[in-house]
Amino acid sequence: MKKILLCEDDNVLLKVMARSLKRVGFAIIALSSAEDVLQEDFSHLSLIIIDIGLPGMRGDELLKRLISKNIEIPIIIISGNSDVSLAVECMKNGAYNYLEKPFEENYLISSVIDAIGDNEIEATTNEYNYEYFSRSNEVNELTKIIKKIAGENISVFMYGESGSGKEFYAKEIYKSWHRPDVPFVSVNCPAIPDSLAESELFGHEKGSFTGADKLKIGKFEFANNGVLFLDEIGDLSLEIQAKLLRVLEEKEIERVGSNEKIKLNIQLISASSQDIKSLIAEGKFRSDLYYRLSDIELKVPPLKSRIEDIDFLVSHFISQYEKETGKLGKTFSESSLNILKSYDWPGNIRELRSTVRRMMILSKGNVVTPDDLSVGHFGSLCSHMDTSKKIARVSGQIQNQELELIRNSIKTQNGNLTKVSKDLGISRATLYRKIKKYGI
Repeated sequence: MKKILLCEDDNVLLKVMARSLKRVGFAIIALSSAEDVLQEDFSHLSLIIIDIGLPGMRGDELLKRLISKNIEIPIIIISGNSDVSLAVECMKNGAYNYLEKPFEENYLISSVIDAIGDNEIEATTNEYNYEYFSRSNEVNELTKIIKKIAGENISVFMYGESGSGKEFYAKEIYKSWHRPDVPFVSVNCPAIPDSLAESELFGHEKGSFTGADKLKIGKFEFANNGVLFLDEIGDLSLEIQAKLLRVLEEKEIERVGSNEKIKLNIQLISASSQDIKSLIAEGKFRSDLYYRLSDIELKVPPLKSRIEDIDFLVSHFISQYEKETGKLGKTFSESSLNILKSYDWPGNIRELRSTVRRMMILSKGNVVTPDDLSVGHFGSLCSHMDTSKKIARVSGQIQNQELELIRNSIKTQNGNLTKVSKDLGISRATLYRKIKKYGI
């Protein structure tokens, strides 16, 4: 188990951070002063996190002292100060990252995992899933909302491209019930034939129609007192939509062939990769049903809008492969990762997971190279490899444009790095590294 040293004089924040990191399997040493830190044995540590506003010796001074000892441990500085010059100074003095307070729990955890390196992580993910963490502002906003609605029995409608992780987030909402006895039932609506949809969803009595040779419990009844996830709900026929609306309004069902009413207590989560409002305009989806389904609307962003998570997700899927197969995974070269980042990922996270698993099997050596990606199924990625070579030839021009964008945003946002990162659509950690890289 990896050990992390936390040094924070705010006892409440110290306890909150320690609890969050313990949940994902890290051992924590919690201290409140620089003097205590300097007395520690650093040989057993994987990471040090220091608040800059410590009493006595400040965190930035402690950083210098630690770096002077030549300890080969990443150090993260946390601060309530968004002053760009302070962040840059800490990065120049050897800090691995600089986090501004307040920060979200998943941002803290993803920053810690990034600093330690996935190959060193032994943390269990029974409660947390690495796909839940992100450096993307869009994803972090989504997870904030999910935490707010935790335990609330309200209808949730999610929309996003196929493979972007809608069912994953539905399960995260389900987990917020914190009850192992609560059922989670997932229904793939396009897979249900129209003639059997009513029976599949609401059940039927024995003999209610030809072929009904025994009683069938429907998906709604299975999910009673729990969570029902209706994926691709836009594919349901108008007839079934009307019956579904009545069930939601009356909060009860009748099995086909029965007059007995069964009361329901269900949190309904529905999702679609189609534009439901366009379907409504075309008369293919009922507007009254849509309003019943969407007490809360959640947009799940596509992978192409969260490219900063590619490295992180690739490492996670390699770890998954190792756990499932018992085999040692392979790593991706920097040039291969750059190719993955240049690809549009129409299949989103599902396609990335499949790509990583294929490479674990098909790549020739222990390191996945661009040549490996260019074989067979990865021909489309190969075309992106050619694009990346063209980009490399004009990298100087791109870097100049990037530098100008960052400078202009810092000026426009009056040096507030949180606003700058949102303006540029990158994480704060990425912003700090670019500031350090360009010497801004």
